[in-house]
Amino acid sequence: KFHLRKLVKLGYVAKLESGEYQLTASGKEYANNLNEKIRAVEKQPKVSVLMVIADKNDAGEPVYLVQKRLRNPFYGYWSEIHGRAEWGESFEATAQRQLKRQTGLRATFTVQGFRRVRDYDKNDVSLLEDKLFVVLKASKVSGELTNTYEGGTNAWMSLEELRAQEKV
Repeated sequence: KFHLRKLVKLGYVAKLESGEYQLTASGKEYANNLNEKIRAVEKQPKVSVLMVIADKNDAGEPVYLVQKRLRNPFYGYWSEIHGRAEWGESFEATAQRQLKRQTGLRATFTVQGFRRVRDYDKNDVSLLEDKLFVVLKASKVSGELTNTYEGGTNAWMSLEELRAQEKV
């Protein structure tokens, strides 16, 4: 009973009129993140969208919209346009919101696949960040490109131009 009272006080369990106990929404969320082997709440991968936005240059060659980060982590690196998904938001809506915020453009998106990226500390090899990217392809791109926003600089580049950058 001591432990039940403590769980009720923490808001993880509720006592029903019948006298039975039931997990609350907070209790279910806590249990969902609990690793039974180590008996601790564990971190979950961050879910983000990664947008593939393609066009053709004046010579008819494919170019891609990429962004140079102007903040840490990964300051100075070029990558696809990406951004974190918000709780309950569809991946397509996340991509539309992030694209508008970061570039001023609008587009229609379709999910193409998934990519998991894990970043490790170079010195002690500990896991720093675990990310799951939902890869979306853009179509019907419209609007005026904003080349710079507070987090980065945007540019259209061919794959050769992108590979020639120092930090990709």
